Amino acid sequence: VSTGADGSSGAAAAAATALVAGVAPESVAQKMGQRPNEKQLQLDGCNVLSTLIGTDPGKALGAANARALPVILRILRNFGHYPDVQLVCWRTLVTIVEAQNFVRKVLSDQQGMKLALAGMEAHKRHEAVLVQLAIACRMLLPATPPRPFVEAGGLELLIESIRAHPTSVQL
Repeated sequence: VSTGADGSSGAAAAAATALVAGVAPESVAQKMGQRPNEKQLQLDGCNVLSTLIGTDPGKALGAANARALPVILRILRNFGHYPDVQLVCWRTLVTIVEAQNFVRKVLSDQQGMKLALAGMEAHKRHEAVLVQLAIACRMLLPATPPRPFVEAGGLELLIESIRAHPTSVQL
């Protein structure tokens, strides 16, 4: 996070970190699970989980044990047609996997790659979404059997994404 001349960005980051310091990932995942049809609550919950785990990677295990993964995947199934949902959910899932590597296999077993590819297909015009989904695909590839990935058109979707945004250094 870069700090402006007045220190506002650093202060905002410190305030966000302090705000979630006492929050348990289990309570966030539970609240998200109780109200699955409230899109904004789901996005807020993902943002809190991402901040929590980014601040303290040890909290990823608590989130995984609290069934945050199926909750987030359900959000993608219900609201994945919204670009902001794709960005927030996959950012949270990538953060969890970076903190707890075993989660990669769990996501693969729960059809995470299929959801990532569906998101790539649906959001071809959104460069930021495609970048996040390309990161998610890269993250899930080691745990995904190659045959289902190829049969689902994964290679083609990745190539189409790169061609759709040829100037994108991130893709």
